[in-house]
Amino acid sequence: MPIDFAYDQKADLALFTLTGPFDLEEWLQSAETGRFTPAFFEIVDMRRCDLNAMRSMDLFNFTRYLQSAVEAGRLIPGKTVILVAEEGPLIYTPAHRVFHSFFIFAQENKLPRDYKLFSDVNKALGWFDSRQIIDRHALTLTRNGDQAALSANAT
Repeated sequence: MPIDFAYDQKADLALFTLTGPFDLEEWLQSAETGRFTPAFFEIVDMRRCDLNAMRSMDLFNFTRYLQSAVEAGRLIPGKTVILVAEEGPLIYTPAHRVFHSFFIFAQENKLPRDYKLFSDVNKALGWFDSRQIIDRHALTLTRNGDQAALSANAT
């Protein structure tokens, strides 16, 4: 599962783009290398990631990892957007069912971040309520979404 990472210091935005079948172990190994910069704003773009490989237990384990990251000072307060491919009304998608469990785990473990699931880039950026992020990143994220749609239609 390739993970592309970019950090915009001016906007304090971290952008993770995941492609291929979801692999929790690969995500955690990448995080352990220290190549991810903590940011107040984060976007985890999973529109080209195969979420069928994801299990609720993966997200439970990921939440446990995040809890240890908080204790180590690697997870800072902020907002995280999770972008998923649009497959009809969000509440009925497989991504919603899986991430609903994650959101519950995150609340129960009192993680210092707000997490929200979106399939629409503009709504996701609007949730950040940061003009700087919208101006600097909306076009790139829209292009990534167009590529995700093309990939989905090609299969």
